[in-house]
Amino acid sequence: MDVDHNTGKKVATQVIKSTAFVGAPPVSANIVRAKLNLLSYRLEETDGGRATKVDVKINGDPRGNLTMFMINVYCKMWPNKTLAALEKQALKKQKELPAGPISSGLYT
Repeated sequence: MDVDHNTGKKVATQVIKSTAFVGAPPVSANIVRAKLNLLSYRLEETDGGRATKVDVKINGDPRGNLTMFMINVYCKMWPNKTLAALEKQALKKQKELPAGPISSGLYT
């Protein structure tokens, strides 16, 4: 967790990229693994710590023989499903936090 020096707000950033993992199961001949070039999440407190602004950037290559139609359908579904899961997890974590300044911060 950092503090944005321009706004003074709490900010959490996570950047994720594809990597080679030696322990990964072998890929069979009929499976194609997508490549994730970049995925970043930036969460910034807003409304005096009562809400969170979420900025997500993704650049990936699905690889394989997917049509552009299927890729576009997935790209339209992915943000809603991902952000809904993120919100659900944040609400679950908020219930686990003790009362105090942290529980009214980034997770609300």
